[in-house]
Amino acid sequence: INNIHLRSALDDSYEPVSHRLTRRFYITLLDAVNIIAHCTWEWWESSYRH
Repeated sequence: INNIHLRSALDDSYEPVSHRLTRRFYITLLDAVNIIAHCTWEWWESSYRH
């Protein structure tokens, strides 16, 4: 892989739309997992503390 190809692969403007949507989907998925894990932890702590 030459540097120009690598740079175009890393550059957002040259990135395919599907890659951008996939990344956005995974970021949203990670956010949802973090929120669910946080809520589960809060519920676990509150229910097992009492």
